[in-house]
Parts: sequence; C-alpha cells; structure tokens
Amino acid sequence: MPISNKESNVIFHFITKVYREYITDINEYIQNIKSNPKKNRLQFISNFINKITLKIIDSANETQLIKNVVLSDNNISINKKGKFLFVVKIIDSIDNMESCQEFGSIFSIIDNTSKDILMSGCLHFSYLVELVLAKKKTAELYTFSENSFIKTKNIKTPKIGNTYIANEGKQKLWKEYHINQYLDKIKINHNLVYNKSLISNFFHILLKGGVLLCPSDLENPNGYIELVFEALPMAFIINNSGGIAKDKKTDILNIKFPSTKKKIKQTTNFILGSQNELDIYNNVINPSLVYFD
Repeated sequence: MPISNKESNVIFHFITKVYREYITDINEYIQNIKSNPKKNRLQFISNFINKITLKIIDSANETQLIKNVVLSDNNISINKKGKFLFVVKIIDSIDNMESCQEFGSIFSIIDNTSKDILMSGCLHFSYLVELVLAKKKTAELYTFSENSFIKTKNIKTPKIGNTYIANEGKQKLWKEYHINQYLDKIKINHNLVYNKSLISNFFHILLKGGVLLCPSDLENPNGYIELVFEALPMAFIINNSGGIAKDKKTDILNIKFPSTKKKIKQTTNFILGSQNELDIYNNVINPSLVYFD
C-alpha cells in the first residue's frame, strides 16, 4: 500500500528533524577535533553515533508510524502498531569523517508488511549540506540553510554523462572480465572521479550523470556494497530520477528484501548510472550481442 500524503508529511518532518540534529552534532564533532587535536577521533565518532541513534529513536517514537529502526548492528523495536521500518546507515565513511572530509548518511522508509521501499534518501555533508529525498516517480534536492532544508529542485539524472567512478586500485582483483571490458570502453570518453565516500560518489552520478562501478572482487566475492543499507536505497533514488542500478544483470530493486536478520548484512555487486552508460554496460555483458565501438 502506498504511503498517504498525511503519512508522507509526518515522515518528512521526522527525517528533516533527525538530520538537523545530525548536522548540529557533526559541527560539534568538528569543534571537538579542533580544540582537542591529539585526542582519539574514533571516540568522538563513537559518541556521535550513540547520540544520533538515541535521537533517531526518540523522533521515531514521536511519529507513531515507525515500527522498527534498523541499523547495521541493531534492530530496535519502536512501536508495535507502526507501519514502517526506518533503515539507516548513519555514516558511509568513517575515514572521511575522521579527517573532516565529505561523507554522508543514507536511509529508507520500508513497508513492514510488503518490504517495499516507499521513500528513500541521503544526506551529503560537504562544503554544502544537501539532502535528497525520493518518493515514487520523484527525487527532490534540498539544501540546508539557516537550520532548515530548503527545496532546490526536482532531480533528473542526465541521460549521458562524461565521468566514471571506480576504485581502480582493485582492478586486478575484479572477478568479472566484462567489467574490465566495459571500463576500457568507458575510459575512451569519460574521466575518472573518485572519493572514499560512497554518498559523495553517488551524488556526483545522480546530479551529473556517468557511471559508478562497485563490482565484486577476490576479497569480496559477493560484492562489498550493503544491499539493505546502501544498494537498495540508492537504486530507489536513481530509478526515480531517471537512472538505472544493477547488480550483474538484475535491476537492484528486483532483489528481495532479506527475510532473516542474518541476511540483513548481505552485500551485492553494484553498477549505477545514466541511461547511456548502462546501455553500453548491457551491450558488453549480453552474450547474445557482439559489441563494436
């Protein structure tokens, strides 16, 4: 069942409240680092995660719509009568946060019965603080200014991009030869852009087009992108903005939400990008076609 307008407004208020407090706590972390440069930054980050987790729980309780808050290491019961799961990855790159570089957070609102994604989004913390929020057939960009999120525009991912994002340091470990074939073709007229922050990379493709490659490798035979906390929400956003997300051959959104707690941490291959770049990818991996430049 789709989310109602009333429920959508409550959820929007919940999300923006959580991320206003998130930004406040991030700024507090940065000030602590500046005033205590020799102290253990990971302890500050741990304190931040604990604080924001408690704030998420309190805010979720207020909505009366959230049944569970699902974190990578915990599934917290909120309201037995709630209809939705709030699935959240609080920080996408500990390394980037530790060094006060750009990083982000990603979330989904999931129907507790059908396990369908009803809403998804991510926060990008950089020199600009931006929030993307996607619902069926729409993806909206908000900019944080004067303690509030102001809608900037509806997002339409360009059909053609000129950049690719991949960790080429792992190229020798990639399991699938077709990924190397694809990269060779893309490199001809695309430039490399790369950041340790998955959210930063995702924002670049979402707004400017191109392709993001996160294939499996010998160290991560099932891929290293978390299905529930990263791949599904990003796929939902990009699909609603005109782009495409796949594992190897299957659309990410066709992968079922895990049925057990043990599988909640499962990982996947992840190829995301503009229509043109994914058309090229499909031609490379399709064994029934011969692809020519």
